[in-house]
Amino acid sequence: MCNRMPERRALCRYDAQIATYRPRSARSDGPLRLRFTPCRRSLAQLAIVMTAAQRLALLPPQPLTEGVDVDRSSGAVVSVALLSLVDGPPQELEIVHRTGSVWQLSESTGKVAACVTFPGSLRLPHAVAVKERLCEQTTIRFGHGTLRLDGKRLPVRRWWRPAKPRLPALRRRLRDDVVSQTCRQWRSSLGRGEGLTPYADDVLCGTLATMQAAGHPQAAALSREIAAAPLEELTTAASAGLLRQAAAGWCLDEVAAVLTAHTTRGGLTAALACLEQIGHSSGSGLSEGIHNVLRGAARQATA
Repeated sequence: MCNRMPERRALCRYDAQIATYRPRSARSDGPLRLRFTPCRRSLAQLAIVMTAAQRLALLPPQPLTEGVDVDRSSGAVVSVALLSLVDGPPQELEIVHRTGSVWQLSESTGKVAACVTFPGSLRLPHAVAVKERLCEQTTIRFGHGTLRLDGKRLPVRRWWRPAKPRLPALRRRLRDDVVSQTCRQWRSSLGRGEGLTPYADDVLCGTLATMQAAGHPQAAALSREIAAAPLEELTTAASAGLLRQAAAGWCLDEVAAVLTAHTTRGGLTAALACLEQIGHSSGSGLSEGIHNVLRGAARQATA
């Protein structure tokens, strides 16, 4: 006899506000898993166990809205890029760099894996956004479906999906000579420049984001090299974190807006203006990376 699949078989135990995937009776701590019981009559149907990272990666990108930062007493807003970290084994992350708006966090391996952002910060792909400033001695733990600050649970009230543009129309505009040069020389230029994210690193991020979005054949190999490299020994913590996210295909909303505008030719001037306002020189570096690898791309275009 065939076992019919319930419409809501999700055993979601996150505090995320994703009504489609979270039964009201769900508890707050623990990994999210979706289980589908196969029909006994069909050998083609298999039992499927899907982690939170796999299920929520299918969600469409969310637009940037006001209220990304929420009150600490109410919880945090967390990027889905961190789902494997939240869903994984418990671990305490070390605060390796602090500014007034962002704290960079590293795993025990030393790799920058996440950051905590405060009001006024740029929305970063690997961010946990909270509203209140935290004490500098705060301990931060991830794992088993929850976040903990100083041993107290910090509910995940909402997940958001960073930009991961897929724009195959850009493929024919990519300059293969620039792509090849980037693949050969990226390591030698890493860390060059001043600031929290050195200028050469910003250029690399812009180029890599463009290659990823266009689906260039060499993008995957370059991304693997960058992800495997000891970035924290070669550049700043902030830059290492962003480069790792870029290698995974995530990018800033402002970068995605510029790349999209290059395919539509609409609003390019406004998108470039927003991008180049980021940081002291970060936006300019990202813009240069996009400009270098795209044929016919102008640093200042007309909408």
